Amino acid sequence: MTNSPDVIVLGRFMPSELSPEVIEAEVRPLLPACCRAERLDIRVPQGIAPHPNNLEWHQDGGGVEGTIRHMIVWASEEPTHIKTAVGEFVGESYDLVWFNNDTAWHKQPCETNPNTRWFLGVRCSGTEAPL
Repeated sequence: MTNSPDVIVLGRFMPSELSPEVIEAEVRPLLPACCRAERLDIRVPQGIAPHPNNLEWHQDGGGVEGTIRHMIVWASEEPTHIKTAVGEFVGESYDLVWFNNDTAWHKQPCETNPNTRWFLGVRCSGTEAPL
């Protein structure tokens, strides 16, 4: 599956350095306006196995019943898997991906290496689509 109204690749984000401070400073200007004020969840490699719930299809914040309207995800490797009514989307490492949290489900891939994977997630209650 390629770009759809529910999943849009915003581009490739290659930070100049893998550090939380640099990632936050360099990615924020690339985000849709409504996401720029949101908290960025930057997960650094810690060698800890992912929470089992993250390995199952889910919607953050309850999907349509919750407050998170869309999300943006990014990973240095093993990108987040996203599923919509038209199929499953798996981007490339370093893709910055926007998706509609009301209609799409996502999960962390089982093969994620917790010693090397950097992850960024933005959960937004706004309604602005990036395009």
